[in-house]
Amino acid sequence: MLTQFKYLALLGAFVAAAAQADYDKNTGSYTACAAYQRANGTWSRSYKVRGFVVTGAELIDFAREHGYSTKYSIRDHYFMIPWDRGGFSALRLGKTEAIPKSETTTADQGGKTWRLKDGWQSCY
Repeated sequence: MLTQFKYLALLGAFVAAAAQADYDKNTGSYTACAAYQRANGTWSRSYKVRGFVVTGAELIDFAREHGYSTKYSIRDHYFMIPWDRGGFSALRLGKTEAIPKSETTTADQGGKTWRLKDGWQSCY
């Protein structure tokens, strides 16, 4: 099992109220600001989230081991957000390994549209 996924059991620690460093070397996780688009076209509030940057191959392995769909591109990177009530969202980053500094629009594994940017500054 990949070491960066061993912290999935500690989901409560990933969604913290106070701002923390963008990268936590102890867990291998990053902070980001994320909002999703609702079916009616409006946007959710922004969430301060903690997640992992993973390759498509790593995500496929994880998904296969846990019974999730494995429809990810091995050539892409993803920002994987584990949710404290279970499951995860895998937001496609494309070829880059970095969470964008300025807000960008991407999609998760189910086709839902998200806004994503690095860090928790200006995340309301």
